[in-house]
Amino acid sequence: MSALLTAALFFGLLPPAAGAQSGNPPPVVDGTPVRWRSVRDTTHVRGVWVTRWEYRSPEGIEALLDEAATAGLTDIFFQVRGRGDAFYRSHLEPWGEELTGRLGIDPGWDPLAVALDGAHRRGLRLHAWINTFPLWSGAVPPPETTPRHILLEHPEWVMTDRAGRIQRLGNRFGYVSAAPGNPAVQDHIRAVVLDIVDSYPVDGIHFDYIRLPDQDYSYDAVSRARYLRESVDETYLQWQADRISGMVRRIAVESRALRPGLVLTAAVVNHYYRAIGIFAQDPVAWTEPGVFDYVIPMAYTPSPAEFADMLQGYAEALGPERMVMGINLDEVPDDPAAAAEQVHMSLEAAGGHVFFSLGSFRRLVLQAGGGDLYAGLERLQGRPLRVAQPDREALARILLRVARRMPMVLFLLP
Repeated sequence: MSALLTAALFFGLLPPAAGAQSGNPPPVVDGTPVRWRSVRDTTHVRGVWVTRWEYRSPEGIEALLDEAATAGLTDIFFQVRGRGDAFYRSHLEPWGEELTGRLGIDPGWDPLAVALDGAHRRGLRLHAWINTFPLWSGAVPPPETTPRHILLEHPEWVMTDRAGRIQRLGNRFGYVSAAPGNPAVQDHIRAVVLDIVDSYPVDGIHFDYIRLPDQDYSYDAVSRARYLRESVDETYLQWQADRISGMVRRIAVESRALRPGLVLTAAVVNHYYRAIGIFAQDPVAWTEPGVFDYVIPMAYTPSPAEFADMLQGYAEALGPERMVMGINLDEVPDDPAAAAEQVHMSLEAAGGHVFFSLGSFRRLVLQAGGGDLYAGLERLQGRPLRVAQPDREALARILLRVARRMPMVLFLLP
């Protein structure tokens, strides 16, 4: 944050946003009044993640889409790949176990096709959400299927730690994952994405788990050999981050050639410094022109101060226009006012928000009175949910507003 904004925050020189929202004169920054707009008159994302456990039938998908549209959402992030499986018709990976109770069994209907048709009839955008590097989870390996599961077909793709120990089923991370530095892994992920984009009229592809479990992975033989051949002066972690960035650039070019206007996004970890310093995620490289449209920091916390801190870290690195905040409503299950505050921050100083997950979103809708979620949140906050064009001054106003309630937030400033 600039010294000017920091000083303005500390000494209270910037007026809070609430003044404009209560009928008083709008806040002024550098002599110019802030131009407020209703949340319903903006292009801000108002989305929800729908996991593969949260639908079982075409009727269930239609019902959840009805709820989303009524509540005022704009985007559905619909999970279609969890652990090397498919929740759509794929010739590359087997049908997901969650649909029938057995991996590889055709459920007799196509969840992605149903969700796309229903979303578009309601004016919603639908993003096909894939878990990128996870291969499998649980203590038991996948059964034989047609097509064969990639963990069985390519056990050499599995990540290893610094000591060369292969990731085992039932590990502390939940998933056994594929090494991002292995070209064969990247080729398979590319093929999965292009298959979806070529076969379905999706509005976007959303990448989750596009990262290492932590900085101690993946030291597999293929990746280590490539690093020794290719690296000049970069660390091993940075080399892996560069391999992931190269993969997403390639996928972005090829997928948009098939479907112009396709929106590409990725979930990233809560703090920017953790993304680049631990998990080999490089949101700056990913949001360069022509790559991802925006990233979604998983800003999962009950604390307004910590949420503002996460927002600030990414906004300083990327610019507010290249980020949409992820809000985990399970962090504030009994406090809809706290959820409303995070929603307001995401609309005022970022490109919007995505709720995790569908069940928690439904609870918040009920807590806010049912029907139009945003009208309910306005009642809870006692002020309209209005937004300005995301910029650094908007972030400063947010931090000041939080600081007035929780002065310790000032210590979060650099």
